[in-house]
Amino acid sequence: MDHSKCIFLFLLAAFMTGCVPRSNDPIREVRNVEADAALDYLDNALKGDPDNSRSWFKKAVIHKEEGASGEALQAINRAIQIEYADPEFFLLKGEILTDLDRPDRAIVFLTRAEAAGERNGKLYTFLARNYLKLGKPDEARKAVDRLLKIDKSDISHMLAGKAYAELGDSLLAVTEFEKAILLNPKNVEAYIGLADIYESGAHFSKAETNLDIALELDKSNTDLMRRKAQLLRQRGSYDSAIFMYRRVADQAPDEVSWYNVAQVYYRAGRYDSARKFVDRSLLARQDYPDALLLKARTLDRLRNYSEAMEVYTQIIEADSTDNLARTELDKLRRKVSYLQRLEQQRRAADALQNNLPPSLDRKEIENR
Repeated sequence: MDHSKCIFLFLLAAFMTGCVPRSNDPIREVRNVEADAALDYLDNALKGDPDNSRSWFKKAVIHKEEGASGEALQAINRAIQIEYADPEFFLLKGEILTDLDRPDRAIVFLTRAEAAGERNGKLYTFLARNYLKLGKPDEARKAVDRLLKIDKSDISHMLAGKAYAELGDSLLAVTEFEKAILLNPKNVEAYIGLADIYESGAHFSKAETNLDIALELDKSNTDLMRRKAQLLRQRGSYDSAIFMYRRVADQAPDEVSWYNVAQVYYRAGRYDSARKFVDRSLLARQDYPDALLLKARTLDRLRNYSEAMEVYTQIIEADSTDNLARTELDKLRRKVSYLQRLEQQRRAADALQNNLPPSLDRKEIENR
């Protein structure tokens, strides 16, 4: 029997016995190929036994692992309709709803899984994450406390750190994040958590150090690059911030990325460069309000007053409630009016000087 057939039969055997291969299994490398075959097998099985809840559950597992959360939700809903009280089904539905970014509904089914007898690290991990998403750190901490009784892994301590940070207990949060890092020096979220705490406490050097470690572990993470650039900008390290923001723009060339580059150039007083990159932002999205406001300010600094007023007017026409743009436009108009008066006064003085009679020579006066 060839290797691919062995793998396929192994996968089917795993499903038939209720086991779901995880990423550490040798089958993981061919999972994308074999998933379709396994789904076909389950569909055929369900034609003969449409009320087999375990088959629907296994379908949901495959769809979830393949990233098809919508199909996974449909399958697990069918499994729950057939066999309502299975805690494993509730847990899986909670996981799927988490993937779909529906934390409130996820918590409903995760707590149902607990009430039905489920007690494991995965359950409390998902509960903690969803409570944090909903801004309920007290509930997240309770879930973490239960989690740490079962599982003292780096992820558990990282989640505990997040919960304590949300509760405002920075000392305990730092302790938990550091425990996570001791257990796993590659826990990126723990370094980010430390950076958040140090930044909020104005310890920018420590914040930057932890962000640097996180970036070293996850080099292509544009969110981390933005965070690092923001720190550099706050410190006034404009050249380094520009370099980092341009790295982000290279990977994600959208209106926000180009706007961030332009904003730092503006703060550094390099208005020609600011205009160049704000125009790139507006090429990506011509009605982007932040970029339009920055362009108006940049044109003002470049003394292109008429064009600046046109951009301010464009902003106000798009949003009549934009009081900031209206205030800055009024201020610019007063400045232009003042400059025009100064220019008129200068020209009048020049004209008066040019029209004075020629001065008389002293000798010419004496001779008279």
